[in-house]
Order: sequence, then C-alpha cells, then structure tokens
Amino acid sequence: MNKQKLGKRYVRAIILCCLINLCILCIWFLIRIKPLIPKLQHFKEEVFTEEIKKYYDSYDDLLVDINQASVNHNILVNVEDIDGKLIAGNKKENGDIPLVSEIIKVKDDVYLIDIYFDNYDSITKIVIELLLLQSTLIILILLITVLYTREIFLKPINGLIEEIRNYKFGKKPKKRKLNTEFDLISNEFSNLTDLLDEEKAEQTRIIASISHDIKTPLTSIIKG
Repeated sequence: MNKQKLGKRYVRAIILCCLINLCILCIWFLIRIKPLIPKLQHFKEEVFTEEIKKYYDSYDDLLVDINQASVNHNILVNVEDIDGKLIAGNKKENGDIPLVSEIIKVKDDVYLIDIYFDNYDSITKIVIELLLLQSTLIILILLITVLYTREIFLKPINGLIEEIRNYKFGKKPKKRKLNTEFDLISNEFSNLTDLLDEEKAEQTRIIASISHDIKTPLTSIIKG
C-alpha cells in the first residue's frame, strides 16, 4: 500500500513554496542590491575624500564638485541646509531616504549631502520594490494553494459524490490504488456496496425460497 497522507503533502507543498519564495528573493538581491554595494563603498571610501571634500571655503566650490560627481557617476545629489531646506538638486518625494548621506561644512555653515544612484535609487524605493515583489509572490502562492487544495480535496470529493450517485443507478464503484485517504474512503464505500449487494442477493434468495414453500400448499388447497 502506497498511501500518502494529505497532511504530509501539504507540509511538502508549504516547504516548496517557501523555498521558491526564498530563491526569488535571493535572485532579486543579487540583481538589485548586490551591484549597489560596491558603489556605496566607493562613495564612502573615495568619492567623499577625493571628489567631494568634507570642508569648503565657498559654496560655489562645493557646487562645482557636486555637479562633476553627478556627471561622472550618474547620480542625483541634493544639498540641504541645517533646517532641511533644499539648497541644490531636485526635490525628492516626502519620506524618500537616500542611499548615502554625508555632512559637509562650508566655512561656518553645515550642509547635508544626499546621494541617489542610477535611476535615483533610494532606500524607500528599494523597500517598496521588495514589498511589491513579496506581495506578488504571496498572491501567487495563495493562488497555487487554492488550485492545489481544489486538486487534492474538491476533485476527490466530487469523485466520491459521483460514485454514490452512480451506485443508485446500479453502477458499482471500482477499487482504487491507495494514494491518499480519499482513495481509502472510496475503497471502503466499494466494500460496503459489495456487502449491500450480497445482502440483497441473500434477501432475494430467502424470499424466493419462502415463496416456493408457500406456493406448494396454497396450490394444493386451491385444487382441493
């Protein structure tokens, strides 16, 4: 008997879905996040020491270096004052978090330099992409779960109902190979139909015998 319990099948299906989800997230990380890591290290170690300095004598010198770095590295650079007011660059959406931020001094003034890479990547954008990806995967997993549940539960149940209906019209169910609990139920129903048929045959035989025993004396009485 090769009976495979439905609970084990469900556990295996859940583990498989988790592994697929993990693999897709790993692929997303390798494609989306890993290329950014060298850029971040490069900016932290070189750009903010060679191209953009920590201190400037004039604000114009700071803008020159920022514009040159923007062209060289295809980045968006925003400059904000100590009050958070945008001094240079393009206004980003509220709540957008840059991948690199540094504090620069121009004489006695302090400015915050925000760096956005490539297509103006930011932590906010990456988190949103991750949430969208995970939401899509969850929806797909739920859809697969519904289809899987229909396949292993609803389809066998409908088969059992069909066998019961057919038996009312004289069609006996066939024995199945034991793969799941539903096959065991179907075989038990098949055994029950065999017992019912045997009982019917026995009742028919008894009735026929009684009829024969009663018929003989009745015939004698009628003739007498």
